[in-house]
Amino acid sequence: MNRYKTRKQIELVNYAIEILPIGIKNIVKDVNFVFDYSPEYIGLLELFEFDRFYGIRTSENTCFYMPFTKTIVLHSIDLKQYKSPIDTIWHELGHHIDECLDYDRPIMKAFGEYEKTNIYEAFAGAFVRWMHKDRSITVWGDNRESLLKYNRGAVEFFNKINSIRG
Repeated sequence: MNRYKTRKQIELVNYAIEILPIGIKNIVKDVNFVFDYSPEYIGLLELFEFDRFYGIRTSENTCFYMPFTKTIVLHSIDLKQYKSPIDTIWHELGHHIDECLDYDRPIMKAFGEYEKTNIYEAFAGAFVRWMHKDRSITVWGDNRESLLKYNRGAVEFFNKINSIRG
């Protein structure tokens, strides 16, 4: 169940998925996207239940992943805070990948302050860096090359799951 308000939102999500490696595409093929709708409004989950379960505070304008329904909730207001909305979509897809693997992965080293929040954010951030191969860089100024120097195990892990699922 995907919910979008504009064609641009559809194109953005489709592009973010289109440029994923085939093995990763196979992992994320069942993700739902909700763009600029409250999960409560469309009957997915009340935000206070989500907050209580995960111990975090979400809002109407926050991008996040809802594992029970395999849904990524995106908000245009939140996406405008980033240089690249694609990185935000990949970050949330990273949470889905993590859950699909039953969290059976190496501990990822955190690069930035947000990733130090917990192991889940570190995993999602490492996935975004892995997606930026060659010289392209993430909104945080890193790429796969810097991830390889800082956390070789993360690169090897993502390469492995991509080849297994490909």
